[in-house]
Amino acid sequence: MLSATLLVAGTGCSRAPERPLRVGLLVWPGFEPAYLARQLGYLDTTQVQLVDYAGSEMRRAMRNGLLDAVGLTLTSAIQQYAADTSLRAVMVLDISNGGDAILGGRGVRSIRDLKGRRVAVSPSGGSAYLVMRALESVGLHRADVQHVKTDETSLERALREGRVAAVMTYEPLRSQLIDSGATQLFSTADIPGEVSDVLLTRSATVRDRPEALRAFAVAWYRAREDMRAYPDSMARLIAPRERVKAAQFRMMAQGLDWPDRQSGLQMLQDTASALFDGGRRSERLLVELGLIPTGVQGTRMIDARVTASLP
Repeated sequence: MLSATLLVAGTGCSRAPERPLRVGLLVWPGFEPAYLARQLGYLDTTQVQLVDYAGSEMRRAMRNGLLDAVGLTLTSAIQQYAADTSLRAVMVLDISNGGDAILGGRGVRSIRDLKGRRVAVSPSGGSAYLVMRALESVGLHRADVQHVKTDETSLERALREGRVAAVMTYEPLRSQLIDSGATQLFSTADIPGEVSDVLLTRSATVRDRPEALRAFAVAWYRAREDMRAYPDSMARLIAPRERVKAAQFRMMAQGLDWPDRQSGLQMLQDTASALFDGGRRSERLLVELGLIPTGVQGTRMIDARVTASLP
C-alpha cells in the first residue's frame, strides 16, 4: 500500500516541469554506477542531475538545501539525521569491504604503533567509526591516540609532511598513498559488511519527487548490471573519472560490493540485516564520541518505499 501511494503521489495533475533532482556524490568508486548510467544514457538528466562534491562541502550543501539527495556512509547519515529527522535513507548504494582504510606513514607498521600519536580523520562520523573499530581490534581506546580533524582534501599532505602518523581514507586516494609508500594498517575488509553507503534524501522528496528518485535507482541498477556483465569494458569507461587506469579500477572494485535491487530491498526492510545492525553500532559509537545525543534512533530514517516501488 505504501509503495502504491508513493507512486500515485508523483502523478497528480499537470504542472510546470520540475527542475532535476540534485544528487551530490563524492569521487569514490562506490558511486560510479551513477556516473556510468549517465554516460551510457540510462539516466534521464531532465529528472536527475549529478553534482560532484568534496565530503564536508557536500554535507553542508545538503543541510543548506542546495542538494536533494546525497550518497553518504550510514554512519555519516545517522549523524546528519540527529540534526534533521526529516532525512531518509532510501537506497543501499554500496558496501565497502576494503575500499576504506587506515594508512600509516613512515615507520608505522601496525595499529598498535599509533598509541600516543596523531591520526587524521575527516569531520564525518564515518571516518571516526573505522578508526574506533581498528583501535578496538588491538585492545586500544579512543584516548590512546590523538584525533586530528582534517578535511578530506588535506589528508595526503598531512601524511606526506609527517604531521600525522596515519590517515583514514578511501579509494582512489587509498591506492595512490599505498603506491607512494604508505602502509595499510586496517580496512573495511577487516570488518566485512559493517560499512555501507546509502542514498540520503528528505521525507518531503520521497513524497513529492518519487519519479525522479525512481529514475535514479533504475538507472543505477542497470549500470550496476553492466559492470557485472562487462567488467573490462565498463572499467575502461569509468577509470578516467577516477583518474586511474582500467586495471587499477578493477582492483579497487574488489573492495566493494554493489547490492542488487532485491538484496538492497532486503537490507532496507529486515531489521536484523547488516544495515540495521551497522546503524545501531554506528549510533552507539557516535554517542560515545559525543557527536550525537542519546536517543536518536537513527535506524528510523531507513525507508524502503523507493526501492520497493521499482519495477
